[in-house]
Amino acid sequence: VVATAITVLAVGVTPTAAQDRAVPTSIAQAQLSMAPVVANVAPAVVDIQTVGAAPARSVYFPGRPRGDARNVVSAASGVIVRPDGWIVTATHVVLGAESVVVELADTRRFAAEVVLIDHRAGLAILRIDIGPEALPFVPIGDSDQLEVGDLALAFGNPFGIGQTVTMGIVSALSRTLPEVSDFQSFIQTDASLNPGSSGGPLVAADGTLAGINTVIFSRTG
Repeated sequence: VVATAITVLAVGVTPTAAQDRAVPTSIAQAQLSMAPVVANVAPAVVDIQTVGAAPARSVYFPGRPRGDARNVVSAASGVIVRPDGWIVTATHVVLGAESVVVELADTRRFAAEVVLIDHRAGLAILRIDIGPEALPFVPIGDSDQLEVGDLALAFGNPFGIGQTVTMGIVSALSRTLPEVSDFQSFIQTDASLNPGSSGGPLVAADGTLAGINTVIFSRTG
């Protein structure tokens, strides 16, 4: 388990204003559950399976690959951000992939099109064709409103064991990782992240998308 991870700044949260935030003053307040937020977000979190060449950079955590070097199968995560099947994930999840398959929370599987890869931001946009059906999605917020100390929920499928949620806080903002990107908008969180969580959403306490789980930074890598 990685105690501290860094997630790339994706596309925002809109938490309550700073002056409206308050430290719990009673046991009842301290025992409030994040279950309602999880219930809203979980249906929009997807598993992403790719087939292709092995990832070139070990600093990322694209899941535990299996197979030979020419046919590596990797598992990661993503999040639906529009009801017509638009999905955001991390760049390295789909980089070099020959095919991408998205599995929804209800276990349905769809071939995905890679619409855009933004190497500098570390983000990729996918799309699946689900016809006229409206899918559950996580609304995009304004990550510029995040503050150190805000609660953060990380969703993903670590080690392929199934959808998992971990909670932490925003540990730092505007981090830079020269070996990954010169884009100075990384959010550091202490929510636990592991292989397979790559590309999953980092969600604020109000249920909006704060960022995309992109890279872990630890002594072991």
